[in-house]
Amino acid sequence: MYWLDCLQAEGINSTVLTCRWHPSWPDDFELRGTRVCRLQPPANTNWNESYFQRNVLNWLQANLSNVGWIYVDRIDSLASVLLSKSNRLEKPILLRAGAFDSCVGLAPNARCPLPMQIDIARQAETVIVPSASMNKSMLQHGVSASNLVCIDDLVPLPVSRDSEQQKLSLHALAKINSDFVHPEQTPLIVHFGHSQWGPLKETLQAICDLLDSGALIRMWIVNPGLPYDRIYEFLKDRGWHREILMFDSFDDIEALLSVADLVWFSNPEEALQYTLPATISSGIPFLVKEHTDLEPAFGPGVLDCIYDSPTNLALQLHRWYAHPSTVARRVKTIQAELHARRSTSHLIKQWRSALDRRRGADGRET
Repeated sequence: MYWLDCLQAEGINSTVLTCRWHPSWPDDFELRGTRVCRLQPPANTNWNESYFQRNVLNWLQANLSNVGWIYVDRIDSLASVLLSKSNRLEKPILLRAGAFDSCVGLAPNARCPLPMQIDIARQAETVIVPSASMNKSMLQHGVSASNLVCIDDLVPLPVSRDSEQQKLSLHALAKINSDFVHPEQTPLIVHFGHSQWGPLKETLQAICDLLDSGALIRMWIVNPGLPYDRIYEFLKDRGWHREILMFDSFDDIEALLSVADLVWFSNPEEALQYTLPATISSGIPFLVKEHTDLEPAFGPGVLDCIYDSPTNLALQLHRWYAHPSTVARRVKTIQAELHARRSTSHLIKQWRSALDRRRGADGRET
Protein backbone atom coordinates (compact mmCIF):
# COMPACT_ATOMS: atom_id res chain seq x y z
CA MET A 1 0.00 0.00 0.00
CA TYR A 2 2.90 2.36 0.73
CA TRP A 3 4.08 1.90 -2.86
CA LEU A 4 0.66 2.98 -4.15
CA ASP A 5 0.68 5.97 -1.78
CA CYS A 6 4.03 7.05 -3.26
CA LEU A 7 2.80 6.63 -6.83
CA GLN A 8 -0.30 8.66 -5.96
CA ALA A 9 1.97 11.47 -4.76
CA GLU A 10 3.51 11.36 -8.26
CA GLY A 11 0.06 11.84 -9.81
CA ILE A 12 -0.42 8.17 -10.70
CA ASN A 13 -3.75 6.89 -9.38
CA SER A 14 -4.25 3.16 -8.97
CA THR A 15 -7.05 0.62 -8.88
CA VAL A 16 -6.34 -2.74 -7.27
CA LEU A 17 -8.12 -5.81 -8.64
CA THR A 18 -8.19 -8.71 -6.23
CA CYS A 19 -10.36 -11.66 -5.20
CA ARG A 20 -13.37 -11.35 -2.96
CA TRP A 21 -12.40 -14.08 -0.54
CA HIS A 22 -15.46 -13.80 1.69
CA PRO A 23 -19.07 -12.95 0.71
CA SER A 24 -19.42 -10.46 3.57
CA TRP A 25 -16.54 -8.33 2.29
CA PRO A 26 -17.42 -5.18 0.28
CA ASP A 27 -16.71 -5.60 -3.43
CA ASP A 28 -15.76 -1.97 -4.16
CA PHE A 29 -14.24 0.57 -1.77
CA GLU A 30 -11.52 3.19 -1.46
CA LEU A 31 -8.48 3.00 0.81
CA ARG A 32 -6.27 6.09 1.16
CA GLY A 33 -7.26 7.29 -2.28
CA THR A 34 -6.79 3.93 -3.99
CA ARG A 35 -9.82 2.13 -5.36
CA VAL A 36 -10.01 -1.59 -4.49
CA CYS A 37 -12.27 -3.85 -6.55
CA ARG A 38 -12.84 -7.36 -5.22
CA LEU A 39 -13.94 -9.61 -8.03
CA GLN A 40 -15.73 -12.92 -7.72
CA PRO A 41 -14.93 -15.70 -7.11
CA PRO A 42 -12.03 -16.51 -4.73
CA ALA A 43 -9.34 -18.16 -6.83
CA ASN A 44 -9.03 -21.30 -4.69
CA THR A 45 -10.10 -23.91 -7.29
CA ASN A 46 -9.20 -24.31 -10.95
CA TRP A 47 -12.74 -23.43 -12.03
CA ASN A 48 -12.81 -20.36 -9.77
CA GLU A 49 -9.40 -19.28 -11.02
CA SER A 50 -10.58 -19.37 -14.65
CA TYR A 51 -13.77 -17.52 -13.73
CA PHE A 52 -11.78 -14.88 -11.81
CA GLN A 53 -9.46 -14.38 -14.80
CA ARG A 54 -12.48 -13.81 -17.08
CA ASN A 55 -13.84 -11.25 -14.62
CA VAL A 56 -10.48 -9.44 -14.56
CA LEU A 57 -10.55 -9.26 -18.38
CA ASN A 58 -14.17 -8.09 -18.37
CA TRP A 59 -13.37 -5.35 -15.83
CA LEU A 60 -10.36 -4.16 -17.83
CA GLN A 61 -12.31 -4.05 -21.08
CA ALA A 62 -15.13 -2.14 -19.41
CA ASN A 63 -12.72 0.43 -17.92
CA LEU A 64 -10.06 0.51 -20.63
CA SER A 65 -10.40 4.22 -21.32
CA ASN A 66 -9.21 4.95 -17.76
CA VAL A 67 -6.27 2.53 -17.81
CA GLY A 68 -2.71 3.66 -18.52
CA TRP A 69 -0.83 0.53 -17.47
CA ILE A 70 -1.64 -2.98 -16.28
CA TYR A 71 0.65 -4.23 -13.52
CA VAL A 72 0.61 -7.87 -12.38
CA ASP A 73 2.28 -8.47 -9.03
CA ARG A 74 3.26 -12.07 -9.76
CA ILE A 75 4.05 -14.20 -12.79
CA ASP A 76 1.25 -16.75 -12.92
CA SER A 77 -1.60 -17.95 -15.10
CA LEU A 78 -3.39 -14.57 -14.85
CA ALA A 79 -0.29 -12.86 -16.24
CA SER A 80 -0.25 -15.39 -19.09
CA VAL A 81 -3.92 -14.73 -19.90
CA LEU A 82 -3.43 -10.96 -19.92
CA LEU A 83 -0.38 -11.21 -22.17
CA SER A 84 -2.34 -13.41 -24.59
CA LYS A 85 -4.97 -10.63 -24.80
CA SER A 86 -2.47 -7.77 -25.02
CA ASN A 87 -3.36 -6.95 -28.64
CA ARG A 88 -7.00 -6.52 -27.66
CA LEU A 89 -6.21 -4.56 -24.49
CA GLU A 90 -3.62 -2.32 -26.22
CA LYS A 91 -2.16 -1.28 -22.86
CA PRO A 92 1.36 -1.78 -21.50
CA ILE A 93 1.58 -4.83 -19.23
CA LEU A 94 4.27 -4.93 -16.55
CA LEU A 95 4.97 -8.13 -14.61
CA ARG A 96 6.79 -8.46 -11.29
CA ALA A 97 9.08 -11.47 -11.08
CA GLY A 98 8.82 -12.06 -7.36
CA ALA A 99 11.40 -14.66 -6.45
CA PHE A 100 9.38 -16.39 -3.78
CA ASP A 101 5.65 -15.80 -3.98
CA SER A 102 3.54 -18.02 -1.76
CA CYS A 103 0.90 -20.13 -3.51
CA VAL A 104 -0.76 -21.45 -0.36
CA GLY A 105 -4.54 -21.27 -0.70
CA LEU A 106 -4.44 -20.71 -4.45
CA ALA A 107 -5.85 -23.00 -7.13
CA PRO A 108 -3.42 -25.57 -8.58
CA ASN A 109 -3.58 -23.79 -11.96
CA ALA A 110 -2.36 -20.59 -10.30
CA ARG A 111 0.74 -22.29 -8.88
CA CYS A 112 3.27 -21.47 -11.51
CA PRO A 113 6.51 -23.51 -11.48
CA LEU A 114 9.73 -21.79 -12.50
CA PRO A 115 9.84 -23.12 -16.12
CA MET A 116 6.33 -21.75 -16.69
CA GLN A 117 7.25 -18.42 -15.08
CA ILE A 118 10.24 -18.13 -17.40
CA ASP A 119 8.09 -18.90 -20.44
CA ILE A 120 5.60 -16.20 -19.43
CA ALA A 121 8.38 -13.70 -18.70
CA ARG A 122 9.84 -14.21 -22.17
CA GLN A 123 6.51 -13.03 -23.64
CA ALA A 124 6.44 -9.80 -21.63
CA GLU A 125 7.93 -6.51 -22.73
CA THR A 126 8.60 -5.34 -19.17
CA VAL A 127 9.49 -7.52 -16.19
CA ILE A 128 10.23 -5.85 -12.87
CA VAL A 129 12.81 -7.81 -10.86
CA PRO A 130 13.31 -6.91 -7.17
CA SER A 131 16.80 -8.36 -6.71
CA ALA A 132 20.07 -8.88 -8.53
CA SER A 133 19.77 -12.65 -8.06
CA MET A 134 16.37 -12.74 -9.76
CA ASN A 135 17.68 -10.53 -12.56
CA LYS A 136 20.58 -12.96 -13.05
CA SER A 137 18.22 -15.95 -13.02
CA MET A 138 15.98 -14.38 -15.65
CA LEU A 139 18.96 -13.61 -17.90
CA GLN A 140 20.31 -17.14 -17.51
CA HIS A 141 16.93 -18.53 -18.60
CA GLY A 142 16.80 -16.48 -21.75
CA VAL A 143 14.72 -13.44 -20.80
CA SER A 144 15.94 -10.44 -22.78
CA ALA A 145 18.01 -7.95 -20.77
CA SER A 146 16.21 -5.08 -22.53
CA ASN A 147 12.91 -6.25 -20.99
CA LEU A 148 14.21 -6.50 -17.41
CA VAL A 149 14.00 -3.58 -14.98
CA CYS A 150 15.66 -4.09 -11.61
CA ILE A 151 13.86 -2.13 -8.87
CA ASP A 152 14.17 -2.98 -5.18
CA ASP A 153 10.98 -3.26 -3.16
CA LEU A 154 10.13 -0.11 -1.21
CA VAL A 155 10.90 -0.20 2.50
CA PRO A 156 7.66 0.10 4.52
CA LEU A 157 7.31 2.99 6.93
CA PRO A 158 8.30 2.20 10.54
CA VAL A 159 5.52 1.02 12.83
CA SER A 160 4.91 3.03 16.01
CA ARG A 161 6.03 1.01 19.05
CA ASP A 162 5.63 3.39 21.99
CA SER A 163 3.86 2.15 25.12
CA GLU A 164 0.57 3.87 24.27
CA GLN A 165 0.49 2.36 20.77
CA GLN A 166 1.29 -1.07 22.17
CA LYS A 167 -1.67 -0.82 24.55
CA LEU A 168 -3.95 0.20 21.68
CA SER A 169 -2.64 -2.65 19.50
CA LEU A 170 -3.12 -5.27 22.21
CA HIS A 171 -6.65 -4.00 22.84
CA ALA A 172 -7.46 -4.20 19.12
CA LEU A 173 -5.97 -7.70 18.84
CA ALA A 174 -7.91 -8.90 21.89
CA LYS A 175 -11.15 -7.75 20.23
CA ILE A 176 -10.28 -9.95 17.24
CA ASN A 177 -9.36 -12.98 19.35
CA SER A 178 -9.39 -13.24 23.13
CA ASP A 179 -6.24 -15.40 22.97
CA PHE A 180 -4.30 -12.26 22.02
CA VAL A 181 -3.74 -11.52 25.71
CA HIS A 182 -0.16 -10.83 26.66
CA PRO A 183 1.19 -10.60 30.23
CA GLU A 184 3.04 -7.36 30.89
CA GLN A 185 6.83 -7.48 31.10
CA THR A 186 6.90 -10.87 29.33
CA PRO A 187 8.89 -10.89 26.06
CA LEU A 188 6.75 -11.75 23.04
CA ILE A 189 8.02 -13.62 19.99
CA VAL A 190 5.98 -13.54 16.77
CA HIS A 191 6.62 -16.06 14.00
CA PHE A 192 5.35 -14.98 10.57
CA GLY A 193 4.61 -16.91 7.42
CA HIS A 194 4.15 -20.33 5.95
CA SER A 195 6.86 -22.82 6.72
CA GLN A 196 7.81 -26.41 6.11
CA TRP A 197 7.52 -28.68 9.14
CA GLY A 198 11.29 -29.21 9.44
CA PRO A 199 12.30 -25.52 9.81
CA LEU A 200 9.26 -24.75 11.99
CA LYS A 201 10.00 -27.74 14.23
CA GLU A 202 13.55 -26.41 14.69
CA THR A 203 12.02 -23.12 15.79
CA LEU A 204 9.59 -24.72 18.21
CA GLN A 205 12.27 -26.95 19.72
CA ALA A 206 14.50 -23.94 20.39
CA ILE A 207 11.64 -22.02 22.03
CA CYS A 208 10.56 -25.01 24.13
CA ASP A 209 14.15 -25.59 25.25
CA LEU A 210 14.39 -21.95 26.31
CA LEU A 211 11.12 -22.28 28.23
CA ASP A 212 12.42 -25.48 29.84
CA SER A 213 15.39 -23.48 31.13
CA GLY A 214 13.02 -21.21 33.06
CA ALA A 215 12.67 -18.32 30.61
CA LEU A 216 9.44 -16.32 30.78
CA ILE A 217 8.35 -15.75 27.18
CA ARG A 218 5.26 -16.04 24.99
CA MET A 219 5.10 -16.87 21.29
CA TRP A 220 2.46 -16.31 18.64
CA ILE A 221 2.67 -18.33 15.43
CA VAL A 222 0.83 -16.45 12.69
CA ASN A 223 -0.38 -18.30 9.60
CA PRO A 224 2.15 -21.17 9.58
CA GLY A 225 0.54 -22.88 6.57
CA LEU A 226 0.63 -26.27 8.31
CA PRO A 227 -2.09 -28.34 10.03
CA TYR A 228 -2.64 -26.84 13.46
CA ASP A 229 -3.18 -30.23 15.09
CA ARG A 230 0.34 -31.34 14.18
CA ILE A 231 1.86 -28.23 15.74
CA TYR A 232 -0.42 -28.42 18.78
CA GLU A 233 0.45 -32.06 19.47
CA PHE A 234 4.16 -31.22 19.39
CA LEU A 235 3.67 -28.30 21.79
CA LYS A 236 1.43 -30.35 24.09
CA ASP A 237 4.02 -33.13 24.25
CA ARG A 238 6.60 -30.53 25.29
CA GLY A 239 4.15 -28.99 27.79
CA TRP A 240 4.14 -25.46 26.34
CA HIS A 241 0.86 -25.36 24.39
CA ARG A 242 -0.42 -22.51 26.58
CA GLU A 243 2.65 -20.34 26.07
CA ILE A 244 2.88 -20.85 22.31
CA LEU A 245 -0.33 -20.09 20.40
CA MET A 246 -1.36 -20.23 16.73
CA PHE A 247 -3.41 -17.71 14.75
CA ASP A 248 -4.71 -17.30 11.22
CA SER A 249 -3.31 -14.82 8.72
CA PHE A 250 -3.57 -11.02 8.91
CA ASP A 251 -3.95 -8.60 6.01
CA ASP A 252 -2.40 -5.87 8.15
CA ILE A 253 0.40 -6.89 10.52
CA GLU A 254 1.15 -3.47 11.98
CA ALA A 255 -0.55 -4.27 15.30
CA LEU A 256 1.50 -7.44 15.62
CA LEU A 257 4.74 -5.63 14.79
CA SER A 258 4.00 -2.91 17.33
CA VAL A 259 3.86 -5.42 20.21
CA ALA A 260 6.52 -7.98 19.15
CA ASP A 261 9.82 -8.10 21.04
CA LEU A 262 11.33 -10.54 18.55
CA VAL A 263 10.13 -11.51 15.07
CA TRP A 264 11.05 -14.90 13.68
CA PHE A 265 11.23 -16.10 10.07
CA SER A 266 11.87 -19.80 9.54
CA ASN A 267 10.98 -19.34 5.85
CA PRO A 268 12.80 -16.21 4.63
CA GLU A 269 11.61 -16.69 1.04
CA GLU A 270 8.12 -15.51 2.02
CA ALA A 271 9.39 -12.55 4.02
CA LEU A 272 11.79 -10.88 1.58
CA GLN A 273 9.21 -8.68 -0.16
CA TYR A 274 7.39 -7.15 2.81
CA THR A 275 7.42 -8.73 6.28
CA LEU A 276 11.18 -8.75 6.88
CA PRO A 277 11.72 -5.21 5.51
CA ALA A 278 8.79 -4.00 7.64
CA THR A 279 10.35 -5.62 10.72
CA ILE A 280 13.77 -4.09 10.07
CA SER A 281 12.27 -0.70 9.17
CA SER A 282 10.58 -0.65 12.58
CA GLY A 283 13.82 -1.57 14.39
CA ILE A 284 12.48 -4.82 15.82
CA PRO A 285 14.95 -7.59 16.77
CA PHE A 286 14.56 -10.61 14.51
CA LEU A 287 15.92 -14.05 13.67
CA VAL A 288 15.85 -15.40 10.13
CA LYS A 289 16.92 -18.70 8.64
CA GLU A 290 19.89 -18.50 6.29
CA HIS A 291 19.19 -17.55 2.68
CA THR A 292 21.48 -16.37 -0.12
CA ASP A 293 19.43 -13.22 -0.83
CA LEU A 294 19.54 -11.84 2.71
CA GLU A 295 22.95 -10.15 2.73
CA PRO A 296 22.61 -8.63 -0.78
CA ALA A 297 19.17 -7.27 0.16
CA PHE A 298 19.86 -5.98 3.68
CA GLY A 299 23.62 -5.55 3.97
CA PRO A 300 26.32 -7.34 5.99
CA GLY A 301 24.79 -6.34 9.33
CA VAL A 302 21.97 -8.83 8.80
CA LEU A 303 24.46 -11.68 9.31
CA ASP A 304 24.19 -11.08 13.07
CA CYS A 305 20.53 -12.13 12.92
CA ILE A 306 20.86 -15.18 10.64
CA TYR A 307 21.00 -18.77 11.86
CA ASP A 308 22.16 -21.74 9.81
CA SER A 309 21.82 -24.70 12.18
CA PRO A 310 19.83 -25.76 15.28
CA THR A 311 22.89 -25.08 17.45
CA ASN A 312 23.37 -21.59 16.02
CA LEU A 313 19.63 -20.98 16.34
CA ALA A 314 19.66 -21.84 20.05
CA LEU A 315 22.71 -19.62 20.57
CA GLN A 316 21.08 -16.65 18.83
CA LEU A 317 17.86 -17.09 20.79
CA HIS A 318 19.63 -17.30 24.17
CA ARG A 319 21.74 -14.26 23.24
CA TRP A 320 18.61 -12.22 22.51
CA TYR A 321 16.88 -13.31 25.72
CA ALA A 322 19.94 -12.59 27.88
CA HIS A 323 20.92 -9.29 26.20
CA PRO A 324 17.88 -7.82 24.37
CA SER A 325 19.22 -4.26 24.38
CA THR A 326 22.47 -5.34 22.69
CA VAL A 327 20.54 -7.12 19.94
CA ALA A 328 18.22 -4.10 19.59
CA ARG A 329 21.23 -1.80 19.00
CA ARG A 330 22.51 -4.09 16.25
CA VAL A 331 19.12 -4.02 14.59
CA LYS A 332 19.12 -0.21 14.66
CA THR A 333 22.32 -0.34 12.60
CA ILE A 334 20.70 -2.71 10.09
CA GLN A 335 17.64 -0.43 10.01
CA ALA A 336 19.73 2.64 9.16
CA GLU A 337 21.62 0.75 6.47
CA LEU A 338 18.41 -0.53 4.88
CA HIS A 339 16.88 2.96 4.64
CA ALA A 340 20.14 4.28 3.16
CA ARG A 341 20.34 1.46 0.60
CA ARG A 342 16.70 1.75 -0.48
CA SER A 343 15.84 5.42 -0.67
CA THR A 344 12.12 5.79 -1.36
CA SER A 345 12.63 8.83 -3.59
CA HIS A 346 15.20 6.98 -5.71
CA LEU A 347 13.01 3.87 -6.07
CA ILE A 348 9.97 5.93 -7.05
CA LYS A 349 12.08 7.68 -9.71
CA GLN A 350 12.94 4.22 -11.05
CA TRP A 351 9.25 3.29 -11.14
CA ARG A 352 8.41 6.58 -12.83
CA SER A 353 11.04 5.88 -15.47
CA ALA A 354 9.80 2.32 -16.04
CA LEU A 355 6.20 3.49 -16.41
CA ASP A 356 7.08 6.40 -18.68
CA ARG A 357 9.02 4.04 -20.91
CA ARG A 358 5.89 1.90 -21.30
CA ARG A 359 3.30 4.67 -21.33
CA GLY A 360 -0.05 3.74 -22.86
CA ALA A 361 -1.04 5.07 -26.24
CA ASP A 362 -3.58 7.46 -24.70
CA GLY A 363 -1.13 8.76 -22.09
CA ARG A 364 -3.58 8.22 -19.21
CA GLU A 365 -2.08 7.71 -15.81
CA THR A 366 -4.85 5.93 -13.93
